[in-house]
Amino acid sequence: MQKKLTITINEDVYTGLYRVVGKRKISRFIESLVRPHVISDDTDTGSAGIDATSGPVFIAEGNREARVIMTVEDYLNLTGQQQSIVDLLAMPASSDIDFDPPHLDTELYRKSELS
Repeated sequence: MQKKLTITINEDVYTGLYRVVGKRKISRFIESLVRPHVISDDTDTGSAGIDATSGPVFIAEGNREARVIMTVEDYLNLTGQQQSIVDLLAMPASSDIDFDPPHLDTELYRKSELS
């Protein structure tokens, strides 16, 4: 989620940012400079190397746990679900759905002439 931040800087600094970084890229540039100082590498959920195979990985934002990364197997064990992907994709209640597709008046295909 993005948050809007209003900052005040010297006009010369702004002109330099605009010239060097470019229009509509200043926020991204400033964030890339500030991020390493306020967020440690272990809280970045997008970073490679997070290994949840030995158990769930809890990721904190500030002083509270915000995310948990875990394997699908751990999630199924935690929630008590032991269904296969086929069971999860099946729609057992679909027999209750009335579906009467319209009949086409036109021919969808032509027989091949092989002679």
